[in-house]
Amino acid sequence: MVERFKGRISEVLNTTRCNRAKSLSTTLARYALLYNQQLPQKALNHRTPIEAMQEWQRSHPELFVKRIRKLTEPDMLPVPPHRLGKTERRRAMQQACQLGVPANYASSHQLRPVREPARLCYIGNDIQQRSAWLAPRAATAFAAMCRAAADDDISLQVVSAFRSVGYQLGILQRKLEQNQEISAILKVSAAPGYSEHHSGRAVDLSTGGFPPLAEVFENSPAFAWLLSHAKYFHFQLSYPRNNHHGMVYEPWHWCWQRNKYRHLRLSPD
Repeated sequence: MVERFKGRISEVLNTTRCNRAKSLSTTLARYALLYNQQLPQKALNHRTPIEAMQEWQRSHPELFVKRIRKLTEPDMLPVPPHRLGKTERRRAMQQACQLGVPANYASSHQLRPVREPARLCYIGNDIQQRSAWLAPRAATAFAAMCRAAADDDISLQVVSAFRSVGYQLGILQRKLEQNQEISAILKVSAAPGYSEHHSGRAVDLSTGGFPPLAEVFENSPAFAWLLSHAKYFHFQLSYPRNNHHGMVYEPWHWCWQRNKYRHLRLSPD
């Protein structure tokens, strides 16, 4: 656990720019708080460290002097993005249809509606310094994959992670306002309600020296590493060339699949 925590701190320092000592101190304190209270650990039966400590206190109270409690300072914990309720979600998808999404979109693209997770875990900031979030088990697997990549001198940078149905609707609206054709938009962005990003299991990735969300990412050492290693962390390339969803080739888009590659060990030899 200690070595895992040290590894994640190294990733934070490599991906976060701090101009002052106070900023560095705040960043490290915030991450320590998030690591202990929001990131479930496989070694702890998919519980957070603080949850495991609380359970240990309940079963062995004689070992503790003080009560273990969660900290909830609003200035330390980023606020998770808003997720839509059923009514809001239905309204957003209806609005997308009014904007031009075909009624047979799901069947023609072989896509199913994607549910938003009840819980999200902070995984750090993306390349635009926005808070990035994933569902708990996907967050744990992504953290492990980033550690393994870093051990091989590979930097995996988050471009986008969880996106709500409402956020996806905003993407569609902005592109239409730029006079893009709806058919062209739906080849690069899933319709609201159908994006893997809604699940909290998908991440768009980049790496140093390569522009984000560009096909040239396939020529990067990071992409080559992902092709060989991502499966050991249950991540899969969602939109390869000539995919049956009719989406453009996206070498940057990877999604955690709970039951995929279950026969493989967590990491390769």
